[in-house]
Amino acid sequence: MTCRSLWMMLLISTLYGCGDGRKIAGNYYLQDSNSAHIYIQRKSGEDLLVVVDAQVVGYFVSRPYIVVHRVVADSYECLDASGQRTIITHYTGRDEYWVLNYETEEKDGPYNIKEIGFWAEDAGVGDIKISQFAWPASNTNSFKKGVSECHDLEKISF
Repeated sequence: MTCRSLWMMLLISTLYGCGDGRKIAGNYYLQDSNSAHIYIQRKSGEDLLVVVDAQVVGYFVSRPYIVVHRVVADSYECLDASGQRTIITHYTGRDEYWVLNYETEEKDGPYNIKEIGFWAEDAGVGDIKISQFAWPASNTNSFKKGVSECHDLEKISF
């Protein structure tokens, strides 16, 4: 089985969830069993569906909203000099903010830091105080080194 096949199996399994995780509010759960891939799920009947993809680093709840902070990362499949396929991830330094209404189950975003401030003001939420529970370290130098050692590099799209 190729690295790409394994990666796609991982993606498909995360779309349908891996257990209930920790309840945030309403039908929303934080899935943090793997600290490298923290995401938000919504329970729909018996299914858990991913509503905010991996790299969630914090959230804030103010009825009826959950504001989610996510760090944007790009993943690439790499063929190294020995012929081994591997996945390398680059944390881009970009942040996204998502708004989940846990009463209507509507999702809005992504917003940047300035836009989420405007949204909060318009929604009457006040100051957003996101509880940060994770923060991926910058890996630009190790990412550049990894890319330089690849013979074949392909961006993985979701």
